Amino acid sequence: MRSSVIIASLIALAAALPAIVPVEETSLAVRTESLDASAALEPRQAFINFDRNFDWPETNIINGGRDAQFQATNKGDGNYKFQFWNTANKLDLNYRVSYGGKTLATAVLSPGQTATTDNVPKTGETFNVFIKQN
Repeated sequence: MRSSVIIASLIALAAALPAIVPVEETSLAVRTESLDASAALEPRQAFINFDRNFDWPETNIINGGRDAQFQATNKGDGNYKFQFWNTANKLDLNYRVSYGGKTLATAVLSPGQTATTDNVPKTGETFNVFIKQN
């Protein structure tokens, strides 16, 4: 009997807790009268860093994501040509090709831009492409 009273008291306390906090602080759908709220959220857009290793291709490789892409093309003389694309995503992106901590090529692109880097030497067995928001 004693345990049932304790359990009933805990249930009553748990049921009363949500009523203590005002609805405005717990509501996920808060109405705003201003259209400026959506404009204030725009700068919060973020880019998820792209960080991936690849084997040097025999011919070419195209990779990336929805907002940023690259292509590496074997020139046949031990060098590669890299092309970088930034979509119209409103973000400036920083591209880096590296091997073992050594930077082989870089590019900084504004939305809608493309860049080409010729004569990137094949270094090691793999290369890393790192793309981040600038």
